[in-house]
Amino acid sequence: MGASDSKLTFKKGVFRLFEERNIPSATNDYWEQFWTLPESADDVFLLVGSQDIRRVRDEARENLECLIEKILNQLFRLCESPEFLTPQAPTIQALNCVRVLTRIFPFVFESEDLMDWEDRYFWTPRTVVVSTKKRPCSTEQFSTPTGRPAAAATDSEIQPAPLTGEHESDATWPRVKEEFLELEEKSVPSNGQRLIKTLLELLFTPGFTLPTTLETSSRVSYVIWYVELFDTIASFSA
Repeated sequence: MGASDSKLTFKKGVFRLFEERNIPSATNDYWEQFWTLPESADDVFLLVGSQDIRRVRDEARENLECLIEKILNQLFRLCESPEFLTPQAPTIQALNCVRVLTRIFPFVFESEDLMDWEDRYFWTPRTVVVSTKKRPCSTEQFSTPTGRPAAAATDSEIQPAPLTGEHESDATWPRVKEEFLELEEKSVPSNGQRLIKTLLELLFTPGFTLPTTLETSSRVSYVIWYVELFDTIASFSA
């Protein structure tokens, strides 16, 4: 963090964590500074003091929890993006996310008051509700009122059967099964599992921890692992 103004801004942001209760999660400009302003590990470790972290933990724990949530989400977003290591998903932001987590985690783990939260937040399996759009499987073809088969019709061509009389309500016309949305619960990895997987992949990412010139068929290359160990990693990732 070269400019003194940037350092001062970042330090004020750290102070705000324990000086203001319940900082809104939607205050994106505030939270983003934790992964955009630091330029080195020294910036994080010098400007985020141990006493600062303890004060946030003990006096405004909701802000500490929100900070961890924001940083994890940003780290996951960066590392899962196809544009990772480009200006759209820069390396420095991923580094800063890891640096801030490295700085604050020891103070989370030393607190007995956070043990229940730690277990619940990092290791409890999660479920999310997702919607699945069901497309019509096929067009049902019926006879026309004249007795001849109806021609195949596209979705845009299919119209409701014209009903002009009491007995014509039974007339058969091409019909398509209706589309509908179905909600279902889906199990997803816990935050702790997801973090470990992400960090393992970063250890073997060309351009991040490995030479950029390394030839690999995928973004992650486990270049030092024996086959058996790689299989274990693959199983863990799945």
